Amino acid sequence: MAILQFPTIRDLAHYTFELSLDGVVFRLKFKYNSREEAWYFNVSDANNVILRAGLKVVNEWDLLRLWAARTGRPLGEIVTVNLGDVPAPPTLNQLGEDVVLTYNEGA
Repeated sequence: MAILQFPTIRDLAHYTFELSLDGVVFRLKFKYNSREEAWYFNVSDANNVILRAGLKVVNEWDLLRLWAARTGRPLGEIVTVNLGDVPAPPTLNQLGEDVVLTYNEGA
C-alpha cells in the first residue's frame, strides 16, 4: 500500500488540482474560510462533476470516512498529518507546511 502526499499550495486561499488516486483521476478544489479559519475541499471527477463538496480538513482523521464507497469515492483514505508542534487544524499558510494531506491507497 503506497502513501501519496497531496501537492497543496501554501500561499493561495483558493486553488484546484488534479491527481490520480488508485488509477482514477480526481479534481480537488481547496478553499480557505477565513471567518472560520479552516480549509474545505470538494472532490470532482475528471469531467468536473462534483462527487462530494464541503469536506473540512481536520487533523488525524480519514476525511472520506463518512462517504459511502458506492458513490464514486476514492478507494483509500485522505488523512491529515500534523508535522508541527501544535496539533491544531491548518491555518492558511500551514496546509502543506506543518500539516500535510496524504492519501493511503485502497486495498
